[in-house]
Amino acid sequence: MKRLSTAVSFLIGLCGLVEPCVAEVVRFEVLSIESPAFEGRVFGSVGTYDRIVARATIAVAPSDPHNAIIVDIDRTPRNAQGLVEATADVEILRPTIAANGNRRLLYDVVNRGGKRALAMFNDSMAGNEPVKAADAGTGFLMSRGYTVVWSGWQGDLRAGSGRKLIKVPTVAGSLREALNALDGDRTFLTKGGVFTDDQIDAYMEIKWEEVYAWEHQPAPVEYKMYYSV
Repeated sequence: MKRLSTAVSFLIGLCGLVEPCVAEVVRFEVLSIESPAFEGRVFGSVGTYDRIVARATIAVAPSDPHNAIIVDIDRTPRNAQGLVEATADVEILRPTIAANGNRRLLYDVVNRGGKRALAMFNDSMAGNEPVKAADAGTGFLMSRGYTVVWSGWQGDLRAGSGRKLIKVPTVAGSLREALNALDGDRTFLTKGGVFTDDQIDAYMEIKWEEVYAWEHQPAPVEYKMYYSV
């Protein structure tokens, strides 16, 4: 667990590289542990490796000027502490016996969610799912006791094929999307009797009329392109 704690601390450190930017890992959930990994393959004196699949919830302060570059961060939902959260996939390869490791951590920045370290250092052909003994390739990193960490950081990728993703909050791109979101979750408005369902329904009825009018009338540019003489 000490080596796992080191990896988590490293992820927290990544969030705080820019000072005094407020960012932190607020939750770290271990989803699965494969021990030993690589079908029990032994890497010399280091021994076997474990594969840990996890999920890290990262929180950033929307009021911090360093975060102003993030589009619409001032409009996104916040947690109880006023921070905006994102959830990243995390994967860790570490020596089963921590004492056999070299106390070095290699963080592989994924490319479009894809892992590259094993291909570059181990000549592995495994891609994003290193599970078989052969997936460790030459075993270069493992035989030298490195801990290898991956985490998602791009929010515009499709899930699948073992890609490491990050889930970020989004802002509705249209009034239609906003109304659908409101209809799906309105408890934050009805809690404490601030608004009633009848009041919200009446408001939405008016706004749906605006959606219909907008979607069924040509915009000025459409009129100019298709209807003007």
